[in-house]
Amino acid sequence: MIAQDKEIVKVILLLTGSIQGTRNKVAEFLSSFKKFEWLWTESIADNIKNFSKKNPTLQDYEDALKRFSHIEDEIEKIEASHKIGAMELKTTNLCQGLK
Repeated sequence: MIAQDKEIVKVILLLTGSIQGTRNKVAEFLSSFKKFEWLWTESIADNIKNFSKKNPTLQDYEDALKRFSHIEDEIEKIEASHKIGAMELKTTNLCQGLK
């Protein structure tokens, strides 16, 4: 009986669409962190070992430090919170973890 009521079906469809829209916006927001994915997927020890095998010069070390400094600057530019609909996603802990 409830499923046959047009108003209830209309509200359910509106809620479903709203939830899906919010889910898509959250997924889009999370995808903005893909560029930092290597920070948690790659092994630090392996990267250091591979870097050392190349017999790096002082300039190589300086370039690597500049690169990490640039990445840290990018992380600091991330807003502390992001609103999506009625939700507010806090990014403070995420940014600290990335650093």
